[in-house]
Amino acid sequence: MVTILGANFFGLPTATLGDSAPIAVSAATTDTITGTVPAGLTPGVYALTVRNPDLQYDRLSPAYIVLNRPSPNTTLETGYISTFGPAASGAEGDDDHVQVLFFEVPDGTPGDLYIRIFDADTGGVPGVSPDEQHNGAWNTMVRYTLRGGTDAYNEPDARSHHPGPAGINSGALLLAQTVVGEDTMVPPVYDNLWGLVFGPYTAGDGELVSGRRVFKLVVEGVSGDDGNYYNAVLSTADGDNVIPAGSRVFAYAWTLPLDPDPVQRPPLYPYVAQGTANLEQHNWDMDWAGGIMTLHTPMRDIVVGNVVDNGISLDNEERSSAYGVQTEEGGATWTVTLDFSFAGAWNDVTFWAAGDGTDLAIFTHPTMAPPP
Repeated sequence: MVTILGANFFGLPTATLGDSAPIAVSAATTDTITGTVPAGLTPGVYALTVRNPDLQYDRLSPAYIVLNRPSPNTTLETGYISTFGPAASGAEGDDDHVQVLFFEVPDGTPGDLYIRIFDADTGGVPGVSPDEQHNGAWNTMVRYTLRGGTDAYNEPDARSHHPGPAGINSGALLLAQTVVGEDTMVPPVYDNLWGLVFGPYTAGDGELVSGRRVFKLVVEGVSGDDGNYYNAVLSTADGDNVIPAGSRVFAYAWTLPLDPDPVQRPPLYPYVAQGTANLEQHNWDMDWAGGIMTLHTPMRDIVVGNVVDNGISLDNEERSSAYGVQTEEGGATWTVTLDFSFAGAWNDVTFWAAGDGTDLAIFTHPTMAPPP
């Protein structure tokens, strides 16, 4: 059930989310409409249009958020993040062997904070552990670095889809750093476990930005050619995933495996600021000319493909496409869904987006609030 508040309603108005999702209106007064949102909507942010029987209408955008049920055990809504060793070809889907994650909490968040990482090692039984082995042996080392303090976030290069040394190493507080290879211990410490835990920290250890505290986790493949599949969460407990109230996770590029099961492929949520004129999507190594990407804006769905705009990358390459942003489509995240058809196989890809030439923060869940 949803309640719409306004003025000058009469009769039984119609109400629509986005461009075509009708709300089943059950009752209306001059200032209140009640109804039911249709099931099965793509998670994301929607505009709301209310139209009176005389066809006069008004629109609020952004207006309504559709959420998936959040999982405390994944960084994205489903699946893993992937980072490959530097000897891996770009044809594996990782174009720079670095993943930078930002965790933000409200300034003044009380208590202890921890960063917990699932399956931090690159190893295990192929086909059982989530990691991807190449050449018949595990040989990959991955470095995890957690930073806070001045310039952990505000360093411009840290907010790049391809951060260099300045962005990777920024942050006055080096809170933790460790290198993990194959977990050969019995019983295992890292393999398929939340075995790597950094903390405790306080919110004050993060960089203060616009009333928020921001921590930066950098995951780098430093040797080898295997793929490390992992998750990372910010938690208020060291032995469990307890997500802090008001926290968010975002990155300026994501490298991730697309699951063969379409239900398990995570959406991505780039934040498009009010006043943005043009959005560019960029993708690396989607591999399949028949692949489809859909940009679900608050007002419409934009389908990206090779036939329409040549916007889907093939093996070991980048492709992009650009679109004008309507007035009602700013001030919120868009939802990006990636689809391909490789039955029984994972496909790693890298995705990023830019608004008027500036890299966009891409969140793990839809939001109407801008990045810090």
